[in-house]
Amino acid sequence: MTDYELFNLNELNGWIIGSEFEKNTPFYSSLFQLGRTNYLYPWKDPKFHYHTESIEIYLVLQGELWVIVDEIAVILKEKSILLVQPGIFHSVIGGKGLIQHFGMKIPSMEDKKIIKEEKDDYENKIEKITKSGFNQSPYKQLDRNHGFIADLKEESNINCWLIGLWEVKYKTEKFCFAYINFDTLEEKNAHIHQDHFHYHSESTEWYFTFKNSQELLVNDTIVKVPEGYLLKIPKGIPHKQISMSFPFEGATIRTPIQDDKIILS
Repeated sequence: MTDYELFNLNELNGWIIGSEFEKNTPFYSSLFQLGRTNYLYPWKDPKFHYHTESIEIYLVLQGELWVIVDEIAVILKEKSILLVQPGIFHSVIGGKGLIQHFGMKIPSMEDKKIIKEEKDDYENKIEKITKSGFNQSPYKQLDRNHGFIADLKEESNINCWLIGLWEVKYKTEKFCFAYINFDTLEEKNAHIHQDHFHYHSESTEWYFTFKNSQELLVNDTIVKVPEGYLLKIPKGIPHKQISMSFPFEGATIRTPIQDDKIILS
């Protein structure tokens, strides 16, 4: 087993990390499927679909993404995140501006089910749902059985585990998600969380860098994660975040969720 994997996502579009069923993805993971829209104009899915087992996440960093979730049409504005639960039909129906977003599916598996209907039926359903307008406030929560929307510009949603199993805004047993945004070193130092040298006995951690860079100590190697890169640290590998360049923006994901963090002296 390698200590880590470092992915350069800067020039990549489409599905990047997938399971054995995603034949066209350059990288493999059974736990985590990742796709990226890298500053593209708005698009529309050809059909509604749902996933039988997986959670799907839309993380919008720039532009607007318009999505129907069940019978609700929402606008995902810049710096927002949408989680869609298994079994809930959804579809991207457009957007605004050049869009940069990450799409994630947890776990990574072949469980996508297309709702079979004619193109006219699809268009009519979109028209019916959007007739009364979009939910202009993505901060109004969906029914918890359907999913979760959060504004990542809100202070209470930043620099903490936003999604996960413990003291979080949205509870799920499938993964943890934290959005990190520090303007200065002083701001980071004032934050209550301090990282320890640790490993996870069962889960994998993923460290994204959206702006500037971060460094982690992985075993006895210092690994720099520049802007636009993703670091994968498998289970059992000791690691610790040791530095950031500011202003820093990124995200951390851990899957599957286990109470398996082992802190090392």
